[in-house]
Amino acid sequence: MIILDPDLYFPNYFAFEQTPKEGVLLMWQPPSCLLPHEVVMSAYGASIRLAHHVDIGVAQLRNDLDLDWFDWLIANLGGSGIPRVMHVEAIVWAALAMRVGGGYFDPDYWYCWRYRQWKRVALRLGMSGIRLLKVEKLDSVKCFHASGVAKWWVEEACRRQLFHMPRSVVTPSVPMPFEELTLAEYESDQRLKRLIRKLGYYKIMSARA
Repeated sequence: MIILDPDLYFPNYFAFEQTPKEGVLLMWQPPSCLLPHEVVMSAYGASIRLAHHVDIGVAQLRNDLDLDWFDWLIANLGGSGIPRVMHVEAIVWAALAMRVGGGYFDPDYWYCWRYRQWKRVALRLGMSGIRLLKVEKLDSVKCFHASGVAKWWVEEACRRQLFHMPRSVVTPSVPMPFEELTLAEYESDQRLKRLIRKLGYYKIMSARA
């Protein structure tokens, strides 16, 4: 079973990885996108372990899920009161990853766009999102997750036929083991984000295409 987000771009002819007999394969990204905060804290309050670096672009696993456990998980995350926001999905995948194992797709082949600081600065200085995309090395990737604002740039770039001609990228890659996001690590990251937010960084460096 392969579950795909709508904001994926497949720049080359590729082959999916072999589905593991047990566990789940998920995309990897450097930051944690586990949101909203109150749902994450509900997970920790229920002693639910969460994987770090989980990206929700692609999930690959066998269709033998423990649906009773999913019911239990949703109930402990807030039940019908869970906010209707997309990043809750990442919390569910992160919990499943630590329960059933598996690993991250090799990010050299399964690449998630990252909103790095230099990209924020470049946008503020007038560089277009399309030009930012052109610096991404997509000639050897199987899948590009155009997360965040990048999804709109990919759509335009495809219309303008700005990407390279597809190549064949069918070499199997080796998954990386999941890394747990501990409560201490999560709280440390949240303190830093709160400080940055209070300083007005996110407001100043908001995206411009």
